[in-house]
Amino acid sequence: TRDESRRPARRVLSVDSARLIASMLADPQARLPSFPRYGPLEYPFAVAVKTGTSQAYRDAWTIAFSHKFIVGVWLGRGDAGAMRAMTGVSSAARLAHAVLAKLQGAKPGDIAPETFAPPPGRIAIDLCRAGDGADCAQTLREWVKPEDADWSQTQDPRPHPEEPQSGVSKDVPETALCAPPAFETRLSGAPQGDKADHACDSQAMSVAPLVIATPEHNTHIWRNPEQPERFNRLALKLAPSGADSQIVWMIDGEPFATAQANETVFWPMTPGRHRIQARLALVPVASRAVKVVIE
Repeated sequence: TRDESRRPARRVLSVDSARLIASMLADPQARLPSFPRYGPLEYPFAVAVKTGTSQAYRDAWTIAFSHKFIVGVWLGRGDAGAMRAMTGVSSAARLAHAVLAKLQGAKPGDIAPETFAPPPGRIAIDLCRAGDGADCAQTLREWVKPEDADWSQTQDPRPHPEEPQSGVSKDVPETALCAPPAFETRLSGAPQGDKADHACDSQAMSVAPLVIATPEHNTHIWRNPEQPERFNRLALKLAPSGADSQIVWMIDGEPFATAQANETVFWPMTPGRHRIQARLALVPVASRAVKVVIE
């Protein structure tokens, strides 16, 4: 019988972790901007949803659960071939939505006030996503431990301009490099053979070294096919040095963008192997190159 075939239950996540994950997967605000509001991931009752899309659209899947039911949907080809832009949210999520709504007995226009149980021992606070303090234009609700509540409400969760968004790779030495003469000549407009071609002069060596904070060296990134193209961008940022010099970001040996040293630049990712480097615009100094792979 069905009861005889059941295996004993085994907990794999703590109650705290499980409820935190459920609250995130059930929050339509947390899905922005990858998943717009009022699509197949939103229900008139509490539902936690996770979708997935494999490379080349070979698989599209969705897992959704409410207080009563769990629905899993997988779409794909029997020969494991690629489908035509079938993503988890555009295909499997729609089928899961129809099945779960039918099982739940939801009718068009119904809105149930129910929510998932909060993580035990945590309190809800609103973090500012856009704006500052009393002028906050958009908030995101988070469940935190009471001892962290005061810190969370006084700290801005967004990266500050002077802080790197990730650690500096140990594979990238904190040393300055002299830029090739051809690059310096192109920036300065000086003719070949002029004094500007001597890259390792005293002015260059007195400048603080440039160290790329993000991305890290040898990073492997998979682009999200379900995310709007304008959000498939890679943040380029230097480690803080106290300087406010003008920087030229180089992608595969070609200038991509000019920005201040404390600014974050966003590069639209393209598949392949790439070499990223930061160079001072007016002084022949460059960072170590960082290599990334985009798929």
